[in-house]
Amino acid sequence: MELPPVFDDLAERARDVIEEKPVVVAVSAGLTFLALIAVIIVLIQTSPKKAPPEPEAPQFTADAPLFIPDAPVIEQDYYPSRITEKVWSGDDISTWFTTPNEEALKSLEQANDKIIKDITGAAP
Repeated sequence: MELPPVFDDLAERARDVIEEKPVVVAVSAGLTFLALIAVIIVLIQTSPKKAPPEPEAPQFTADAPLFIPDAPVIEQDYYPSRITEKVWSGDDISTWFTTPNEEALKSLEQANDKIIKDITGAAP
């Protein structure tokens, strides 16, 4: 296949430049390649990201029984609800209630005073 004379002339000039200045041609080709890579990276970074599909939430019905997962961190005697007594028994009082001492009350008073001072600030 024969090329038109214009292309023959361009090919001849390209061969001459490559033979005369191979370093300049190599550096130019390398810089062109790096510029092409940079353009591709910019295009990839600026393209919009596809949002991951949202997982389907299980349907909730108000009359469904409570599901307690079977896991080691959940105690087996876990109750989702319980009947609370209106008055504590003597055992409950000894188990859950501790009478505060003077030192605890004083530190609570100081903490409350500090909070009040912070809230009011320099108010007149």
